[in-house]
Amino acid sequence: MNTRRRDILRKLDELDSWIKGKDLSKRVGVTDRTIRSDIEEINRAYPGLIESSTRDGYRLNTALYSKVNFESSTLPQTPEERTMYIIKRLLFHKNNITFLELQDALYVSEHTIESDIKRVRKILSPYTGMRLVREKNRIYFEGNEQIKRRLYRDLLSNEIHGNFLNLNRIAALYEKFDLLRIMEILEDSLSAHDYKLRETSIPMIIIHIGITIERMLNGNYLEPVDGGSDHGEVEMQIAEHFLTQVISIVPIQYREEEVIAIARLLSGYKNAQLPDTHMLLGERNVSIGNLIKDISNHLNSVFDLDFSADSDFQSGLHLHLQSLLGRLQKNVSIPNAHLNEIKVKYPLVFEMGLHVSRIIETTVGCEISESEAGFVALHIGAAYDRLTMKYKHKVLLISPNNQSFAKLTEGKIRNVFGERLEIVSIQTYFVEREVAQQNVDLIITLSPLEHALSIPTVQISMFVNQEDESNIFVTLNELDKRRFNLAFGRHFGKLVDERFFYTDLDFETPEAVIRFMSQDLVKEGYVPDSFTKSVLDREKMSSTSFDYALAIPHPLKMESKQSIISIGILDKPIMWGTFQVKLVILLAITESDSATMWLFFDWLSETITNANKMTNLIESRKRDEFVYWMIND
Repeated sequence: MNTRRRDILRKLDELDSWIKGKDLSKRVGVTDRTIRSDIEEINRAYPGLIESSTRDGYRLNTALYSKVNFESSTLPQTPEERTMYIIKRLLFHKNNITFLELQDALYVSEHTIESDIKRVRKILSPYTGMRLVREKNRIYFEGNEQIKRRLYRDLLSNEIHGNFLNLNRIAALYEKFDLLRIMEILEDSLSAHDYKLRETSIPMIIIHIGITIERMLNGNYLEPVDGGSDHGEVEMQIAEHFLTQVISIVPIQYREEEVIAIARLLSGYKNAQLPDTHMLLGERNVSIGNLIKDISNHLNSVFDLDFSADSDFQSGLHLHLQSLLGRLQKNVSIPNAHLNEIKVKYPLVFEMGLHVSRIIETTVGCEISESEAGFVALHIGAAYDRLTMKYKHKVLLISPNNQSFAKLTEGKIRNVFGERLEIVSIQTYFVEREVAQQNVDLIITLSPLEHALSIPTVQISMFVNQEDESNIFVTLNELDKRRFNLAFGRHFGKLVDERFFYTDLDFETPEAVIRFMSQDLVKEGYVPDSFTKSVLDREKMSSTSFDYALAIPHPLKMESKQSIISIGILDKPIMWGTFQVKLVILLAITESDSATMWLFFDWLSETITNANKMTNLIESRKRDEFVYWMIND
């Protein structure tokens, strides 16, 4: 947030009453129009922060103002950040924008904005049917909504590609403190004691600490506990140093019990193998080691995910289960800032969290809340990120320069796109017949190249500048999309049967819809008689509806005799959980096809943010039309 907007907030805070826009503009020293524009931007970043009235003017929502952490709102600094800011603002916030508004928002010169606009045009170049229009000092995007959404989806995909635990995004969930600053303090504390942790364990440790600080801010501190030491002296020193630094920037108290908890957290992630822990819960003596084995076996047998060799998963889950059982002993619950993020963006990960929660419930004899299921899902999602490696596109690099220059170019490409591509060959010349036999997905060339092969080709400069990176990432996105569509179409096209495709359904409740759609599957022998009850039981655990007019009901267990998908399009939306739903996709998947579920949920996370695609699916009248829109934009 820039200085002038902070000044507006300060003046409104000092007044603590209504003020006309005209009077406020005089106090700030700008025009009425600038005041309106600034307040619009402030409320866009912090909805409802400034109240407005045509009669009275403006007033600060002081209750909300006291809770907002403005330090987390950072100004775009680099050319790339400014370019993304301009694109996102034109896509979603305003139909057009002036150079003056951009200069004011970004605190840069007109010359800098001119350079940023050139980068925007370059990024737009592969998107046929969309362009940036400039009229005098005003710019806007011209193109249909479908292309605009595709552009944003591609940019977003590139931004969070292959990273379930994006700490920047997670940090934004904590409004009362700066989680990234907390991470810096932890890293400094570890470094000061020359304490090495596996890099892969850092994200989960930070999340644990974030939850701890949030709990302490709400006045919930650990109670003194008796018991032996399961941490070392060095861990205590680090924890003491860390918490001492944290309390200087966050209004929490220094407590010995919290220091011990942090020391145990560090020790747990440091040691690959933790001793088995037994905890009494009522009359049950629970072995956490055995519980983790049961959970791992279930994830492997049901979801085909083998986390047995993942020491971060084992130790992280061990520590979490200790804390969870401790909360159950004391009947204490804690909020989960990540819950909605996981449910919406990682629905299958959340589904696995629910499965694991049922195993825990059976073992301990207590009900596990949806919030706790979300915490478990965090561990599963992080482990899945470590377990799965995205397909790397095979690249041929054509470099007529000497070997040293070729290696320089190769290194730059690897640094930026190493997780998405593999340079399998570097050649100084191009022979079409030979390249055709190499089975590469992409050709990157340093000189102009024409050929008749159906292999995407990107020409770049030797030093791989920003424009080159943009061209490569857009091409990789297209390759990812092509590959996914082939896999998704191959697996799911055959599962949507005309016999189980229903339109204009007229029901009032989710249960009625589920019973209707299930009965034909039972009748045709695709699922057992228990299928309907299992689907309804799953709905009772947590509604399968989404904020996009969509519900994905499915059974608790994969017990179908043959995989099939039933589609139901309602005549009018009905309330399903907390959302209005018009499209119902009933999944009946066999256990042997469990891996296929990943494809479906990847498709789902992409589709629910695409309004045009959702509209096309809901308006489909035939099975073939629906399948077409499942695969195509």
